[in-house]
Amino acid sequence: MSTPILTPLETPIFDDDVIAEMEQHVDEVLTCCRCVAEATSMCVTTCCRAQFPICEPHLTGARAGFTRPRVLRCATCGVVHCFVSFDDTYRVVDL
Repeated sequence: MSTPILTPLETPIFDDDVIAEMEQHVDEVLTCCRCVAEATSMCVTTCCRAQFPICEPHLTGARAGFTRPRVLRCATCGVVHCFVSFDDTYRVVDL
């Protein structure tokens, strides 16, 4: 049995209620997960894709914390990252 193909008008994203709710949040400022400053980037874990908005000073500090290889456990999914760098653990997306 095959899955029916939906047209764009039949998918939930085109629901007027969903669109209206999304429009309410368009101009909201995303704050850093560690302080109240405006987030400039989104850190995404490579293991489970958990997302953390972060400001520039905290991103700089997080990168500086990875000066030597170390073992980390993901607080979201529990995966252990052994002797990894910042770039092996997170992907950074500018907002």
